[in-house]
Amino acid sequence: MKIFRIIAIALGLLISNIQVKAQSASPMSFNVEAGWTLSKPTDTDKAKSGFNIGITAEYLLSRSWFVDAGLKLQSKPWEINHSSIIEGQRGISVKATPYYLNIPIHVGYRFTLTDNVALTGAVGPYIGIGLWGSGKESAATISEKVDNVFDDWMKRFEIGADICIGAEFMKRYLVSAGYSIQFNNFDNGGLLSNRNQTFSLSVGYKF
Repeated sequence: MKIFRIIAIALGLLISNIQVKAQSASPMSFNVEAGWTLSKPTDTDKAKSGFNIGITAEYLLSRSWFVDAGLKLQSKPWEINHSSIIEGQRGISVKATPYYLNIPIHVGYRFTLTDNVALTGAVGPYIGIGLWGSGKESAATISEKVDNVFDDWMKRFEIGADICIGAEFMKRYLVSAGYSIQFNNFDNGGLLSNRNQTFSLSVGYKF
């Protein structure tokens, strides 16, 4: 009986060791990230703070090259003072806080400095889907609130590109900075040529 127990324990340890090695050798990994954003669409007056949170799936093409795709919830607030842009609309300001589901796809390169530190760089396109967001239009004596800016003011879909650089510590902890620019105009009225552009700082964990 003792021999069978020893054999069973040895087989269990062997299977566990194989599973650990298989997991460590897997080319697929997942990242969860969250952070701060600074949004200033083109033709707007002020940069506004927001946030982003999401998950990314990464696939290794080689020891250094990888591709990834993510799902990220991101706020992209903005403010426009029409008196400086549109003639005849002095004193009118418009503010909005739209929220998007961004779907980025990157090709990236990982440069390993030590066993516990690596630098990364990635670039690629993204698709943005407007989910919800409130807005407010103010004049000298009146103001009007909008429950969902994508119903009237803004186009719901956007396409653009982004670039990000980052650092990985102990193959688990992530710090990154990014910049994204929208290609199409988000103004539903067509009076302005506004495109989202966003800077971000994020921290994350890889598992």
